[in-house]
Amino acid sequence: MQVRINRLQTARSIFDYVGRVLWITLFLLTGALGAGLILKGGTLPHQWNWSILAVAIAGILYWANTRSRERAPVDRWTTWPATALLAWVAFQLAPLPAGLVALLSPMRAELSLAAGVTGWTSLSIAPAETLSRLLELGGAVLTFLLARELCWRWKRRAWAVVAPLIVFGVAEAFLGVAQTYLLSPFDAPFAANGTYVNKNHYAALLEMALPLALAAGVSIYRAGFVPHRRPATPAIKASALLGCCALMLAALSASQSRMAFLGALCSLAAMGVISVTAVEARMYRPAPLGRRLIAGVAVFAVVGMLFVLVPPKELIERYGLLAGNGAEIGDARLGIWRESIPMIKAYPIVGCGLGTFESGFMRFKRVAPMFRVDFAHNDYLQILIELGAMGLVIGLVLVCRILGRALRVALFHKERGGWELSVGLTGALVALLIHSGADFNLYIPANAMALAWICGAAVSPGLDSD
Repeated sequence: MQVRINRLQTARSIFDYVGRVLWITLFLLTGALGAGLILKGGTLPHQWNWSILAVAIAGILYWANTRSRERAPVDRWTTWPATALLAWVAFQLAPLPAGLVALLSPMRAELSLAAGVTGWTSLSIAPAETLSRLLELGGAVLTFLLARELCWRWKRRAWAVVAPLIVFGVAEAFLGVAQTYLLSPFDAPFAANGTYVNKNHYAALLEMALPLALAAGVSIYRAGFVPHRRPATPAIKASALLGCCALMLAALSASQSRMAFLGALCSLAAMGVISVTAVEARMYRPAPLGRRLIAGVAVFAVVGMLFVLVPPKELIERYGLLAGNGAEIGDARLGIWRESIPMIKAYPIVGCGLGTFESGFMRFKRVAPMFRVDFAHNDYLQILIELGAMGLVIGLVLVCRILGRALRVALFHKERGGWELSVGLTGALVALLIHSGADFNLYIPANAMALAWICGAAVSPGLDSD
């Protein structure tokens, strides 16, 4: 009997130790992202490297203290593309014979000869920039894997994994609203940018946190709902989260970011449509098609009203600039995209190296002569240029897998405990996927880490379990 008691106590101590490891892992990830947000989105590499170190410590701590059978089941369509993406960028840095470089990237070989380099060289035209971006990508991939693991280990409380993102979103929204309506002139308010340098990247964090906060409020209310009763506690908690959503929507409009505001509204529309069309696996007969169509039309009507009523006049005027010629760099995106097409032809298969757009674009640049163009203002276009067709395919496979897993739970498993979280994660992904079509959010380290966090939770098998 004593031996059995000792074994039970040992098992409990191991369980408590592992539980502490999980919380420490989450705290390290939270600290890494929080430090990046405070330090202007992590745009300075020598500062963001400390956040990468914290993520690396979290990964070592987690995998060194968990057994293989306790970890999330391996998903080859998730882990392989993520690993292949890292390997592809590392391959761009590897020294290769001049003949192989000429075969894979003739333009890179031509640049090497012009610089007097005849020996081995890398495919990247600026290896130092590619190495810096590789470290950032490694931190994002590690965050993705850790978020996936934490959601698996905390199936019953998966909301704890994404709670830091909601908290950061609320804090940034409060700061942005204060900047616009309390610290700036009333007749000409400043565009909110929070702790970021750029208002568009600030808005990108908010558009990812907003769907999560909305889904969390619905989850709390549904969990505490009792038929024929009106419990106050879940209603108060849900109302508080809905108030946070309103604050973030106000900060989004105050940022005057056109694509972020549009992406946020599209994410809300997607969440509404998913909610009215989602079915349970055990449901015998779904709601009639006509009723679901009416509900979907109502969702779009509400979102349309938000688009008309919420934006301030400054944001509406910025939408009006799209119809003009546009003299500022923010309205020169079409020119940048048009002049980036020759770069795709110059580096079609292997790309010019992650993070090297500015170096390669100088040869083709004509637009905005008085401005420095260091990004393509389109994540998809820039990834195609820097990683080539192979890198873009790897990235698209990973994105489709993540979005597909989240949608499968959101649309067909309403009975699962992670349904509301899946809907919120899907909304966050939709918002950033739309916004990235006209900005470079994936190249802002803090935003890239937040997106990796969301993707890891979205693809976790913990959401798909009862």
